[in-house]
Amino acid sequence: MDNSPIDEVRRLHVFIEAWLSGGDADEHGWQGFAAALADDFTIVTPAGATVARADLLAGFRAARGAMPNMTVEIRNASEVHEADGLVIIRYEEWQLHPTMANQRISTAVFTPAPDAPTGWSWLALHETSFEVVDS
Repeated sequence: MDNSPIDEVRRLHVFIEAWLSGGDADEHGWQGFAAALADDFTIVTPAGATVARADLLAGFRAARGAMPNMTVEIRNASEVHEADGLVIIRYEEWQLHPTMANQRISTAVFTPAPDAPTGWSWLALHETSFEVVDS
């Protein structure tokens, strides 16, 4: 496998930025986004809601272009643990937009998956919002 789970985090967020900002994201990119998520994938949102894969995909499909000029930066990505075919990655996701910005610390669980676009399948994601405090 040439790509790491951290590479997969970055790849997926390049698509998310393009999709939500109305940039260069097409049906092929959409298929790669959906294929990266395991059938039983769930996300815990910063608001604490647990969202299943089908509902997440429906929400993203409807949100195409909803955030023009948005950028997404992945910062401080690191592997937390690897064992028994699972890899846990923690990273900061910075969503920047002219009218708002938000940051979240995310913990993602991956497993190797030959059919996934980069060989890694997202099993679970937990996002927690945080505020940047100027010192």
